[in-house]
Amino acid sequence: MKLRKIYSHLWMVAIMAVASLLTTACVKDGEKSIVLEGGETAQMIVSNWRVERVELYNVPSETYHSDMPDDVLWGGVLTLDENHVGIFAPRAGQEDNAREFEWDIDGNELSIGGTEYDMISLGRRIMALEVPVVVDGVVFTKRYVLRNLGRGSYTPGGGGNDDPGIGDPDDDDPNIDNDATQTVSSDEGRTFTRNGYTVIVPRGAVPTGTNGQTGNVAFSIQQIGTDELPAGLPSGTTLLPRGAVKIEPMNFVFNSPITINIPLDGNDPDDVAVYWYNPSTGQWELVPFSSINGNGTASISVIELGYFIVVKKPTGNTAYNYGGVHIARQYIENGYYYYLTLVPVSGSNSSKSIAFTSNGQDLYMAGVPMGTYSVTVTREQRSDLTSAATATQTAVVGNVEVKTRLVKGSGGYSTYTGWTEIVLSNLNWTDSRNQTWGEATVTYGTGKFQATLTWYNASGNTVDYDLHLENSNGGHVYWSNMTWGAFKLDRDCIDQLGNVVENIFSVSDDFARGTYRIYVRHFGGATGIRYNCRIIVNGVVVKSVTDICNSGDQNIYTFTVE
Repeated sequence: MKLRKIYSHLWMVAIMAVASLLTTACVKDGEKSIVLEGGETAQMIVSNWRVERVELYNVPSETYHSDMPDDVLWGGVLTLDENHVGIFAPRAGQEDNAREFEWDIDGNELSIGGTEYDMISLGRRIMALEVPVVVDGVVFTKRYVLRNLGRGSYTPGGGGNDDPGIGDPDDDDPNIDNDATQTVSSDEGRTFTRNGYTVIVPRGAVPTGTNGQTGNVAFSIQQIGTDELPAGLPSGTTLLPRGAVKIEPMNFVFNSPITINIPLDGNDPDDVAVYWYNPSTGQWELVPFSSINGNGTASISVIELGYFIVVKKPTGNTAYNYGGVHIARQYIENGYYYYLTLVPVSGSNSSKSIAFTSNGQDLYMAGVPMGTYSVTVTREQRSDLTSAATATQTAVVGNVEVKTRLVKGSGGYSTYTGWTEIVLSNLNWTDSRNQTWGEATVTYGTGKFQATLTWYNASGNTVDYDLHLENSNGGHVYWSNMTWGAFKLDRDCIDQLGNVVENIFSVSDDFARGTYRIYVRHFGGATGIRYNCRIIVNGVVVKSVTDICNSGDQNIYTFTVE
């Protein structure tokens, strides 16, 4: 218990009045919890909305009727402007299905081209509409889930790579919700793709739980707008169409590096750079490529996730005259996965650059800034990334200076020149994980509902945030009351340094009735520190927000259970 907090928690604030637009989300009955957030409806709805999902509830197995095929609707963009004129712009290849219409709104009723839709959700990111449909004389409910792309001009066929910050729907399975999480345990390896980004999680990369039990992590990949990115983007660069992405969990260190295949959107990989936002330094830091793939992607390896941007480098900028590091295949033993890690010896940049290879293949790390680095190599003995590692060994190589510019060749990295060579000979291998990666995060609870609050506390600049869940019928989960009903707080911060986590999750599906409110409270300490709060319901990210709370409370999410 946080004894130092008791006196400030004698009385809790009253539950906020739920916006009049809020409708019931029957979490208890298994429906996706998508609820209305507060705001002026007529203002919030004027935007571009991409159709993410089309669902029909309680439908028999036979085909149902629709005014437009779902393969046309899915991935298309619905534009609603201030003059109550709208247009539906399908994705590329479906331009003949473009439609212009009038729209209007009355309370929770949205009229599109004369058809009335019940608006069951409206928020900064998501809108959900429902309309009755008739199948063989029986009335069923059809739901459309749409993602807010922001305001701007769209044209027919613009639903694909022309959409800023949005990937081509054809990259992914249309049956996969792009807000859906992928839960991976410490006993398995998984690969999954969203909007062209592929995340490869080796078996054992997910750490175990508090008592050494199997841990579980809910991964998510969300395309975001530039307004959601941390400030200080690299100057002179141009964001690629799918160049802003948030991959979670954030502020989480894995046992082994995670590999991400990055979409290049048709660009030469030498013209593209990837940056990761380092919460410990508050800076965007370059992430080197470790391979160029034949499917229009390049691979990076990271030990932490978070915000990534993919940018086109400015032409003629000598700041992009980077070097590269190479380990010849003669030093890479078969049956092992190798991870090379570089850490700058001097300067304020503390980023860890990681590259990988396996089974006797050359190891490359391209796009390394000039300088001197401390070099370590870790190898995991395993047959593939879905098999458990039977041994993990780490060796210190020493310091290496990168001072030669990498020059593009006529093909893959094997044709490039200017590599800084690293020789792996006479190494003292120890049976250990690479300590330069940082201490692995102990996994925390997941369930049908999960709210996770994370941030970074630097020495001398710490904040004490608290995560709260309240129920309108008197339930409350927070640091002083860690369990109530179906919910439990299993992580609480007092004064930890580094990555910090607070986590509330459901231990059963028997949710008590009432309206729930999740909020962040600034209990004390520094101000101006960014936090991230992700809400998952039924395996779907319904809210993921990064913000600053300098005092009092900040509401994150509200839902109702009947």
